[in-house]
Amino acid sequence: MPENFMEQPTGLLTVKQAAKWLNVSERTLWKITSPRGALKCCRIGNRVLYSPKAIDRYIAEIEFQAVKSEA
Repeated sequence: MPENFMEQPTGLLTVKQAAKWLNVSERTLWKITSPRGALKCCRIGNRVLYSPKAIDRYIAEIEFQAVKSEA
């Protein structure tokens, strides 16, 4: 496996963890988080958390849009 390979996380991810997993900055993560963007989050109190499944759906949606625009 590549050195930078990251296994599928379990449980909810913090902003820092989700940004690291997506290899984007926290600022970019905020930009793609709903309601501004398409990535859904879970708000518990004042914490913003991300489901790994929601991140996977977001990635699949982006890949689908890229393939669709190439056709």
